[in-house]
Amino acid sequence: MIQEQENSGKRPVQNRVIPAALVIMIILSGAMAYSLLSVTRTLSLERQQIDNMTQIISGLEEALSTETLRNSEYSGMLENYQQLVLSYQKAATYNLSNATSVSPSISSASVVAPAVMTVAGSWPFGYTYQGVITNLSLEIVPGRGRVLVNTEPLMGEVFQDTAILAKEIAEKVSGKSLGNYDLIFSISAPAEIPSVDGPSAGAAMTLLTLSIINSQTLKSNIALTGTIQPDGTIGEIGGVVQKAQAAKNAGSPVFYISVENSQLTVYEETEVTRWGRVTRGWVEKQVSTEDYIEENVGIEVEVVENINDLVQRATV
Repeated sequence: MIQEQENSGKRPVQNRVIPAALVIMIILSGAMAYSLLSVTRTLSLERQQIDNMTQIISGLEEALSTETLRNSEYSGMLENYQQLVLSYQKAATYNLSNATSVSPSISSASVVAPAVMTVAGSWPFGYTYQGVITNLSLEIVPGRGRVLVNTEPLMGEVFQDTAILAKEIAEKVSGKSLGNYDLIFSISAPAEIPSVDGPSAGAAMTLLTLSIINSQTLKSNIALTGTIQPDGTIGEIGGVVQKAQAAKNAGSPVFYISVENSQLTVYEETEVTRWGRVTRGWVEKQVSTEDYIEENVGIEVEVVENINDLVQRATV
């Protein structure tokens, strides 16, 4: 009887201990759950940051790949230009022994010779062209037959070779010698262009030289682009639409291009059906360069075949 009374006296204490332990377990479980939720959220944010960084790295790798490809293309283009100009110079070599001496009544002339620079492009093109206004002038002064180039910004090697080529072709076409004169070509371009290079100003240089040799006045503020070949043919160039826009921005009333640039490849966005799914895609289309530029840029375009044709159209 005494033992039973002692046991019955202990039960209330045990009954109080169990609920307290449950409360503590519930609190600990809640704390662990909250901590786990916080860790989960932190991990989710970190995972999102990792995904964002992965996308950024992927974009940088793609940009680096595009830049590497662009530099490779530039190197190839420069090498091709150098070989092209060298071959033209060899073909344009002219025997001046029978050439008449020139005494021009005018000593300077100028034209707008638009250039292009590359800028980042949107899909599907990694980069594209942007036209820039460049002004090209020529001054002929008594001298020793030298060809000098004054450029701002810097001038490339091909540009210098093209100036020499233009003089030789002008002498060949006119039959007149510039042996007693120095030719000073000056070209000015916006500061954002690091350098000026390439043979696309060849036609403009030859036109300037011929207009002075023959004492012909050029029409006001005309713009043109195109290479010059040993037989006087005007050759194809790139970025013709962007150069036309630059000519328009310069206030030129007319833009002369070569026959080789008379057709233009444009890309039109259209719906493409593949495996039963309709997506947006790009298709190539050939259009008239003259019509396209006059409609979309708003400047008159004249297509010329050779330097004699250009001189006839561009002089007063």
